[in-house]
Amino acid sequence: MKPERKTFIEKSTEYKFDDGLLTIYETNSPCKDISFTFDKHMITIMLSGHKTVVSKNAKVEFFPGMVFIPEKDVVQKVEISNASFTNPTKCLVLDISPEFIEKLVLELMEDKDWSANFEYLLSEEHSHFISNDTNTIESFERFYKYLKAGNSGLDTHVNNAILRELILRVLQTEAGSLLINNIKSNIKDKNLEKTISYIMTNLRNKITIDDLVSISGFGKTKLFNRFKDTLGVTPVNYIMKERIKYSIKIIEGIDNLQSVAFQSGFNTYVHFCKSFKKIEGISPMAYKKKLLSNTKAVI
Repeated sequence: MKPERKTFIEKSTEYKFDDGLLTIYETNSPCKDISFTFDKHMITIMLSGHKTVVSKNAKVEFFPGMVFIPEKDVVQKVEISNASFTNPTKCLVLDISPEFIEKLVLELMEDKDWSANFEYLLSEEHSHFISNDTNTIESFERFYKYLKAGNSGLDTHVNNAILRELILRVLQTEAGSLLINNIKSNIKDKNLEKTISYIMTNLRNKITIDDLVSISGFGKTKLFNRFKDTLGVTPVNYIMKERIKYSIKIIEGIDNLQSVAFQSGFNTYVHFCKSFKKIEGISPMAYKKKLLSNTKAVI
């Protein structure tokens, strides 16, 4: 007597690893209108069978040999019309920690060849992504086979290398904008922080907009928008204000105001005076006299 085979709509097997979770979903029975929602963008591939995924925004026919990144925060419904015991539908879903992607993206943005690509990815808006890129699929399947073989705890470096290859493959496509969407605010903030740190470190030296574009990974327009949205000023005005702040710190102890100007990063004394008055409301000379008179009054 053959053992009774259990019919199931969705059976999941999980493979945990240091930076996330890989789940294989298997179905051996036809089904319709099965709802699901992801709270972030996941990378999925179909190993066998066929699914129809429908949302208010899209309808995707999901076959083997396809990479699919579904929408997030949107209710989607799945229909599987031809699953059976002999022909089960199998789908892999990869949930990667945002920290892993963030670390990789920030590392890649140090590379000038990648920075332009990330500028594009940060500005792109997609609800979902589907592709038949064979390199990405091969990387995904290799990662699955490695975890399935039970090697995830044996060699973390190999595991990370395979995962890193997979994410690099995705980031080279338009799908990268969806992965970056999961961490976009962090990336923007950290790049802005890095840019500000560069300004403060080089305050006494010449700083160009091209320097800031290179450091931030943003294009010129996005660089100006990020400064305006976050700090309320343009990069040029931010640099000027910080230089004036620095000049105020040193002005009392230096007799020569031209020296104060150059030590604060200004190319000319005239520019220093105009900038100082614009921000402080009085000239550097008047400000210094005011400081000295207040000091004498205290004595």
